[in-house]
Amino acid sequence: MAILCLDIGNTYAHWGLLDGQTVLQQGEVATKQFDAGKLSQLVSEHRPAGIALASVVPAVTA
Repeated sequence: MAILCLDIGNTYAHWGLLDGQTVLQQGEVATKQFDAGKLSQLVSEHRPAGIALASVVPAVTA
């Protein structure tokens, strides 16, 4: 049962797909290039059981 974790900072957005304590995939993208479509594709491909989100950039997460 995988969980998608997102950490959106001022400079970079980091993400990881975790199953328990195992990191299945991870990546980062410049926050200015963060794209909800790419996030939607990631969710569609992996169908995580949940999503954990941390953000200091309200414009990206609104």
